[in-house]
Formats: sequence, structure tokens, C-alpha cells
Amino acid sequence: ATHGRAFDVHTAEELTAALTQSLASPPRPAAAPVASAAPAPVAVQPRLPIITALPPPTGAPALHLAARLGTSAVQIPVALDWSVALEGAAQPPVFAERAANPVVPAAAGRYLVIARDGRAEGRRVIDFDGRAPVRVTIDFDAGLLRLGANATDQAAHAPGASVLIRQAGEAGAAAGPVVAILPAASANVLLPPGRFVIDSRQGLQRLTREVTIVRGEVSEADAPRATARLALTALAQEGGRPLDDALFLIFEDDPDATTGRREIARSARPQPEFSLPAGTYYAVARHKGVEVRERLALAAGESVRRNMTLNVGRLALTTRLLGASQPVADDVSYRIERLDVVPVEVRRATGAATELPLSAGRYRIEAHAGLGNARAVEEFELKAGDTRQLRIELKAASVTLRLKDRAGTGGAINWRIVDADGRTVLSTLEEAPRVTLQAGRYTAQVEVRERRGERPFEVRAGQTLVLEAGL
Repeated sequence: ATHGRAFDVHTAEELTAALTQSLASPPRPAAAPVASAAPAPVAVQPRLPIITALPPPTGAPALHLAARLGTSAVQIPVALDWSVALEGAAQPPVFAERAANPVVPAAAGRYLVIARDGRAEGRRVIDFDGRAPVRVTIDFDAGLLRLGANATDQAAHAPGASVLIRQAGEAGAAAGPVVAILPAASANVLLPPGRFVIDSRQGLQRLTREVTIVRGEVSEADAPRATARLALTALAQEGGRPLDDALFLIFEDDPDATTGRREIARSARPQPEFSLPAGTYYAVARHKGVEVRERLALAAGESVRRNMTLNVGRLALTTRLLGASQPVADDVSYRIERLDVVPVEVRRATGAATELPLSAGRYRIEAHAGLGNARAVEEFELKAGDTRQLRIELKAASVTLRLKDRAGTGGAINWRIVDADGRTVLSTLEEAPRVTLQAGRYTAQVEVRERRGERPFEVRAGQTLVLEAGL
């Protein structure tokens, strides 16, 4: 049903567009634009020359309609939705069609002429004497975007290719709603003034660029620039077999982005090829939580192939109390930071005894046990192909709370543990909670039906104890 195509979908608008394309026959280079359910249609035609003047009207008396960008001399070279009606009249318009520069025979009268295309609109009132042809030019509050070859190079000749045009978001924010969805071969789009993002797609591969539309001007998607080809392959180890389920991402520097870099392309193909303008990029290969990054400088016309080796090692984690032989009974969560890359990579894992793959490198790991305040921090280095056994010892104790003389005290038990600085470490309604606490002084507080009791206590690293508190 999808003709072998895959789509990278993040919003309802994109889902609608993807379903429309997948259920249709495979698109042809000259196909009409694929309509989106949310945005209004826009003019999309084969690339046309810029026209700055039209010949004077001739022939029988008629309205010769035309539209231009703003108050400039640049004529709009695409079909528009026209409406010509007698001003103030209740009858239907004398002309209502989509056309480019139509000629409308009309009797003498005062006419309201409206031209629309998507979100752009222009209107004008004209007094027509009915004795000679008249040129009626509508000024559009819009600019014309001409998509160059580079904007669609990634997918211009491939089935399933499309271009999405979105409103650009604020600095560092995601792009806004889709305003046009069109085949890659399309070249002209009429847009209101503002900033837009051109998102060229073929399946899961994407290439984005930003363009600014100025009222009355023609904007190119990008200046003519030679492109380079980048082919990527992911390997688990040097000399190993290519990985079939890796994800590849391409970033470029962007000072307005929160991270300083902006994703411009991605692909889930086993060995993807990207068509990119000459420049410097950051390639990322990601596989099962492990990733490798590489900075690449691509020259115009260059074809580059890169094997991105993940250099995977394995980390076997065990967390236990100081001096204990068995892992702690509580759940343990880990925050693992890779220290030798920028920006810092962060992984998370759980389990008192667990094993996970990591790229070779230097790491900092923080372990946090159960509901209490027990934590430990370690730094380690992992080599490619190695399995690193890391035992984390918590300078903490395992404490189980019990209510003394529970008989006759029906009702929920509210336990609370505060440390020596008055900070709450635990608050729970469990009958007999177990908590792992850093070595130190604490106070256990208990409340049942407005009856309260408390008991100060101290724990040492490696200790396991049962603490009873009465009301």
C-alpha cells in the first residue's frame, strides 16, 4: 500500500500528508501537489521566468486581470483563485475561476476584484466603462519562493519524494505548522512575508533549509551551490559487519539553536547516502543507545564514504552496601555521563545488577538506591570490545521501619524520616517500609489517627537494621 516507502511522522499534519501519499499511486515528477488537510492550498507550478511587464490589453472590452508581488513590478507567474463581482450586488460573481492572468468580458459597472492563493490575498475595486479593454492589477501582500535544485536535490528524482514548507519557529524552537506540501519537482510557491523552513523528504531521509520571504520580492530557496555526497555505514567493531538497524543523523552549526547545532537530515537505511551543500557537518550513528560522532568537512562535488565504528564495550554493574556480598534489595537507578565528548552524552539504566552496551570512552556514573538518599559516584574508562565489571559500594545502611505495639491502632500509618538538617528523606504510607540511607543521624516520625511518635537513630555504612517506633 505504501509502494515500499517509509515516512518520518511527528504531527497530525504530517500523518495526514503521509497517508495521502502512501494511498496514492507513486508520484511522477510532474505530479500535482499533494494536499494537506490542515493548510490551505498554495500555487505550485513548473519553474517560470520572472516577468516584470505585461503587454497592453487589446481586443473587445474586458477586464484583463493580473497580480503582482506587493507594489513591485514582478508579476505573479502562477494560477490564482479569481473572483469578479459587481460591488454590493447580491447576485453571484460574473467570474470565479482559478487561472493565470484571465480575461473577463464584462458590462460597464463598478466591480470588486479579488485574487487569492492559500493564505495570500489581494483585492481592488475598479470602475469599468465597458468601452475598451482595461488592465486590472492586484497587489499581493506576498513574496514568491522559487525552489532551486539544491532544495530538492536529495529526492528530486526518487519516488515518494516531497517537500514540506513550514513557518519557522522562534530562535531555538521547533518549526511551526505546515503551510504547503508539494512534490520535489515543484518550483514556485506564493507565501506571505516571514521566515519559513523548507523540509525536503524521501522516506526517513530529510534535508532542511530556512528562507526568508519579503513582500514584493522573489526569494530563492538557496543560492546555486555545488553539493557533496556522503555515504555512511555503522559498524559495531572495526572490521565488523555493517549494522542494519542503526539511525544516522546529520547536524550543522546553528548559533540560534539551544545546543548550538541543528539537525538537518536523518535516515534509518542500513547504508544511507546524503546529498549536502559543501560545508562542515557532524555525523552521528546511533544503535541501541550507543552512538558515535564524527566531524566532516565536505567539498563541492566530493563523494565521501565513512565507516562509523561504534567501538562497543559492555558495562556490568552491581550495587551493594559497603562490605556486603549481595546487591542491595532496593531498586537502583543510574545516570551515566560520557565525559570525553561535547556535548556530554547521558544514558540511564536501572537495576541493582544490570549490564548494558556503551561506546568506548571515559564515563561518570551516579547510582541512587531506592526511596532514600543513598547515592554513590564513580568514574571509569571503557575500552572497545571489553566487558567492564563495576561494583559500586554505597556508604549506606538498609533500614526497615516497624510500628511498636501495632495491635489496637487501626488506621493508616504515616512514616516520615528527616535527616540531621531537617530535610525529609522519606514520606510513605507503607506498613513497614524499607529504605536505604546514607550513613548519618536521622529521626523517624510516625503518625496514626492523630497519634504521633518519633525516634532518633543513627546508621553506619553497611548496616542492616530493623527500627521500631512507638506512639
